Amino acid sequence: MFGEGRIGLFLLLTALLTGCNDESSIPDAPVYVERNLLSEAQALRTTGGYVEIIAGSKVSDRLGYGGILIYHTLSDEICAFDMSCPVEKSRTIRAYIDETGIYATCEGCGSRYNVSYGSGAPISGSAKEGLKKYEVRTTGTTITVFR
Repeated sequence: MFGEGRIGLFLLLTALLTGCNDESSIPDAPVYVERNLLSEAQALRTTGGYVEIIAGSKVSDRLGYGGILIYHTLSDEICAFDMSCPVEKSRTIRAYIDETGIYATCEGCGSRYNVSYGSGAPISGSAKEGLKKYEVRTTGTTITVFR
């Protein structure tokens, strides 16, 4: 039926279409945040800049499970993560940007996550999975985070 080449091609296409494993132990929650780079999120205009949002300031804000961390990566992209630590799985125990400015560290278990290049991958502590990542769209001076 399928030759070896076709099976390999099928597996490759399946992997590409399904993408990375987006599974997360953090529960799904509504996510929608818009911020203006010129007024509300000026820190995101420079590499290494970030905004941590744990309380909504707009009626339309939906902050995921534990809040939203928006980060301007060292590779000059904007990424966003849920601030809830996958170890703690709590709405109130969060990973905040630490003194290095390139890692998010959980205030509970102490796990550290690399956000500097947009992965959110764990680098130390008891965490085995990365921070839950959200979609980001930049249109003009507006940044939108959504799921």
